[in-house]
Amino acid sequence: MLIGATAVVGGLLGGCSSDSKSTSTTAAVTSPEEHLADDATVTAGLGRMVTTAGTVSTTVASGTKVSDAGDQLETDWSQVEGTVKANEPDIYLSIEDAITALDTAAADGDTAATAKASTDLSTAIANYLAKHP
Repeated sequence: MLIGATAVVGGLLGGCSSDSKSTSTTAAVTSPEEHLADDATVTAGLGRMVTTAGTVSTTVASGTKVSDAGDQLETDWSQVEGTVKANEPDIYLSIEDAITALDTAAADGDTAATAKASTDLSTAIANYLAKHP
């Protein structure tokens, strides 16, 4: 009887491993950089990013460091970055650079650098939205 149970468990485990293979294939296909969102989703997500960057900049200007600015932006960016990258690769890179700069400056409490990164991000997003309303 133990041999039969082992065969059943082995069969179930074999089925699970093939399921996990299809899951990892699906995950690779839908990475944030490959996901294409519709225009309304992109416009809304980029708008929220501008708002988030402004809030981070204001917080740092008031004397409080922000250690998770990049994570806050990533919430929306991960939903739209594939579309931005596909449509405007140069603007995509500008946004990525601005997110990194904002994250670093906000964590350091550098008011001037945070404000510049926020402005750079907003400008890059405005440039994208001017081409893809």
